[in-house]
Amino acid sequence: MEKNDIPAYFGRLDKELTTPSVLYIHGNAAVILSGADERTSLGIDLAGPYSSVNGAAFAETSAAAGLPVNPASEDEVKFLADAALLLFSLPENYASQRAPGRLAIFQAKSRARVMPAFTRGVRGRLGRPALADTTVPARLVRDIAPPPLARR
Repeated sequence: MEKNDIPAYFGRLDKELTTPSVLYIHGNAAVILSGADERTSLGIDLAGPYSSVNGAAFAETSAAAGLPVNPASEDEVKFLADAALLLFSLPENYASQRAPGRLAIFQAKSRARVMPAFTRGVRGRLGRPALADTTVPARLVRDIAPPPLARR
């Protein structure tokens, strides 16, 4: 974002928000608005705990004004899908005999920490459909040793 883009964005946002809101910004956008013409920013950092705004309404309005709130990159979405896949049943074919045991321990520990519900919830918030798979892909079942310093 260039210096003139930021006030234009806030102008569009102001027209769309229907409830009184206070936004505290920091980072490059704040520096740009303070007069640093040579700086640019990929987005606007909000100090959430200090701001007063309806989060869901703000995210929808901000996206309509041309700047989505915390857009997920495709890498993040792929990682989330792989994390969810690791919670499915084990495949029939895999390269290592130790890998299924490690995966079973991971699954048991993750279920105790409500990982399946968490990954479904995050996928839902990102607007992604539920995963249709029921088995961990064989490419994710492999024997990976911990680094030397992590071994006991």
